[in-house]
Amino acid sequence: MKPVEIADKLGIPVGTVKNNLSAALKEIRKGLEAAGHDPLILIFLIVQLP
Repeated sequence: MKPVEIADKLGIPVGTVKNNLSAALKEIRKGLEAAGHDPLILIFLIVQLP
């Protein structure tokens, strides 16, 4: 879903959705790095999503 679609469904501002997505991705990157993985793997995971 696009951030604007998420915001519409939740009834919150698009900026809030974008901020939360950004914070979540930052935490995922930190977790991947802590586990010894290259954070660039996120690109491959996201690109493969339908």
